[in-house]
Amino acid sequence: ATASYDATIHILEVASRSLLTQLHHEAGVTALAFSLDNHYLATASYDATVRLWDVTQKWAEASLPHEQGVSALAFSSDSRHIVTASYDGLLRVWSVSQREAIWKTNVDNSVTALAVSRDGHYVATASYDPVVRLWDTGYPRTIAQLLHKGGVTTVAFSPNSRYLATAGWDRDARVWDVPRRTEIARMPHGSGVTALAFSSDSTLLATASYDRSAHVWEAATGRQ
Repeated sequence: ATASYDATIHILEVASRSLLTQLHHEAGVTALAFSLDNHYLATASYDATVRLWDVTQKWAEASLPHEQGVSALAFSSDSRHIVTASYDGLLRVWSVSQREAIWKTNVDNSVTALAVSRDGHYVATASYDPVVRLWDTGYPRTIAQLLHKGGVTTVAFSPNSRYLATAGWDRDARVWDVPRRTEIARMPHGSGVTALAFSSDSTLLATASYDRSAHVWEAATGRQ
């Protein structure tokens, strides 16, 4: 699935590269994600909605309303919940089956990215300020604030939920031990870092940067 600022979502078949269907918002689309059970596609937009498209029911649609445009979203690993962040500074956790917010809380700044740990215990949010906030999914409260020296653009949990990788405009990617809330590795880049991804066994971290480079690091040590 691909999303565009022209308010469209294109669903493509990978093998044939053919367009299967086209979905629509009322304004530019800012984020999308498939649930891990492949039942839903969630899309976020400047039109102040998250839309849930049922993959199994010919793309039947449900809408999760927000007060302002939505900047980021992520499904929980069991596909039962979806976490959203909007430009009014609110973080929400929704029940997918009931289509209603379980809780919401205020984030002190607009969220640029978010991630949900595979074990379902944590949400991490990144902001234009130099703070990554770690949230307990059971309660709307911050349990840790992890500091950078510039705005943070991307966050990712390792598949084993032990590590959190964060990166942004300060040119560093950092790996944090989630249970201990401590930084364990720092990887310098020549420019701002744009993307992060862990390997399936949680031992390696790939990073991409505006300096036109991509690197692969040992997650626990920061060595290349």
